[in-house]
Amino acid sequence: MDIERIIRNAVFTGYGLPDVLTFLLNGSTDVGVLKACELEHLIDEGTIKQDDFEVIGEKTTSELKCRVSTNLYPDVVFASLPKAPSALVKAFSVSLLTMPKVGDGTWGFASDFSTVHELYRTLRLGPYEYLRHLTPTALLYEYRYVFYGFLALLLLALFYIYAVNKLVRRRTKALQVALEKKERAQEEARNVQERLFQLEKAGIVQELSAMFAHEAHQPIASLINYSEGLKMYFSQNKEKEDSTVSEALEEMSAQAERLSQIINRVRRYARKEKRLLSPVKLNEVAETALNHVVKTRGASKIDFRIKAEEDAYALADSLEIELVLVNFLKNSIAALNDKNGARVEIQIGRQGVFWKMSVLDNGKFVSADEFEKLSQPIRSRKENGLGMGLSICKVIAENHGGKIMFERRSSGGLIASILLPQLNEGKQNGN
Repeated sequence: MDIERIIRNAVFTGYGLPDVLTFLLNGSTDVGVLKACELEHLIDEGTIKQDDFEVIGEKTTSELKCRVSTNLYPDVVFASLPKAPSALVKAFSVSLLTMPKVGDGTWGFASDFSTVHELYRTLRLGPYEYLRHLTPTALLYEYRYVFYGFLALLLLALFYIYAVNKLVRRRTKALQVALEKKERAQEEARNVQERLFQLEKAGIVQELSAMFAHEAHQPIASLINYSEGLKMYFSQNKEKEDSTVSEALEEMSAQAERLSQIINRVRRYARKEKRLLSPVKLNEVAETALNHVVKTRGASKIDFRIKAEEDAYALADSLEIELVLVNFLKNSIAALNDKNGARVEIQIGRQGVFWKMSVLDNGKFVSADEFEKLSQPIRSRKENGLGMGLSICKVIAENHGGKIMFERRSSGGLIASILLPQLNEGKQNGN
């Protein structure tokens, strides 16, 4: 059968009159489409006879007992009228939903008409009628040479774009490599120049330190002698004794003595004398360092604390370790800068075979760039600093078989630490 001819001359009766059978009986049409089971229903009523019509392409297997030519479109559908009682609709729906499966047939509420739409698409009717007049295959065949030319141009353009992009990537990569080499060379030159400057600076500071130690030894000794003389004078003249003056003399004498020890240490370094190390209790060193710092400028508003283990002993030079802690403490005080709730804590604990002496503060958050600069301790951010403090601390730690290290605190602030080898119990007792 020529489907195109049949569809071209199709008449849709809907539910009106004359119906499909009327058109067939009067010879107006050659073929008609009825609902499933409508033919058997009309025969049972006696409206038509059994042999009045012929079923075209009858299917031998069907879900229904009626004669059909195609699949059911859209299969068996149940619906309710608008005025149907809700109780009846509910009971009928429950019956349908709980009914066991019967054969291969399917049924459903009026919701899915995909099979009907597929039939319309296949027959190119209704909303898909435009497919009969305009198809991609027809267009492609009609304008095939235009499409071939466009496809060739498109392929040529894609190949050109690919070739240009490949060349650009190759040249860009070569340029990046050249720029990276240039930047590395410039960075190496800057580092070498900076290193030479640092070495020159360190040498000058070393010479000046030796000169200062030599020249300052005598004035410091005189200062100690004068303070001791004043103390003797007040001790012999009780009526002239003043508690404030006596306290100031004691502090002046202690600080002068400490300064004298530092100068003597510098002089020994200059003469390259061998250092004598002895068992040192680290928490006592921490307390001494803290006592020197709490009286300095900017320390009055800071909460200082010490958290240390009692048996923390190391073979060390107590004055040198004290200098390291004092340097850490002063840096923390400078970083806090009169902050409200400022807190500095000295912690001494074990880390493997080392004692870890740490100074923690709650200053501002240290950025990655600022933290990286700590690996170059010769640089100074203080207006009156030479930039040698952390360098000296590093040398002192290494001379004791340890090292200094820094850590950033996630809540803000910095942890500066010195690691010193632990001293066993036998050596603590001098054995």
